[in-house]
Amino acid sequence: MNAVWDIVFSPMGLVLYAGFWALKLTVGVWVIARIVARLPLRQRLWTEQRLVRMRLMKRPTDPLG
Repeated sequence: MNAVWDIVFSPMGLVLYAGFWALKLTVGVWVIARIVARLPLRQRLWTEQRLVRMRLMKRPTDPLG
């Protein structure tokens, strides 16, 4: 078991751990964006409003500029 902790607390282990969380958050944001995009318009607007309020999503931009 000590060998596991030696790997986890080594510099490479910490880099791998940080990389894991960065990948997990990136994939999570991508999945949420895909789910929201598939919602009907009324539910999409409601969901986007809630996500913006929780600061989990940026305000949608106007596609016409």
